[in-house]
Amino acid sequence: MKNQDDTAKKPIILIADDNQVISKLLGELFTREGYQVAEVSDGESVLKLLPSIQPDLILLDVDLPEMSGFDVCRKLKHDPASADIPVLFVTSRNDKKDILAGFAAGGQDYVVKPSTRAELLARVRTHLPCVRPSNGSKPVRPGIENSLCAMI
Repeated sequence: MKNQDDTAKKPIILIADDNQVISKLLGELFTREGYQVAEVSDGESVLKLLPSIQPDLILLDVDLPEMSGFDVCRKLKHDPASADIPVLFVTSRNDKKDILAGFAAGGQDYVVKPSTRAELLARVRTHLPCVRPSNGSKPVRPGIENSLCAMI
């Protein structure tokens, strides 16, 4: 069992992709980088799992069964409990109208698959919110120094 300090140091990333191969690859990448990962394959599961895991960031495919990633993001952003969670669309849709639709839905970023590991990690680290350790010390941003977080 993990203690609270370990959990406080490891932000949770929720990955929503209906392609299990991609979901597993992303999960392994972020686990190796020291993040906690939860994986789901449809939009409804994102909404159902959210209260129990309280992710720090969501990686969301656009083409999900039953509910598009755009619709999931709109629901997340209209709910005060999840409105502040950064959403990064990770999708093969590269049309400008889809990219703009992702931002209009409330996404913080839009990454077109395939992307490099380095790019995806950099984008996640950029959007990952400051994480406050359970001991009450100043917030930190895992993986990178961030002067704004240090000032809080």
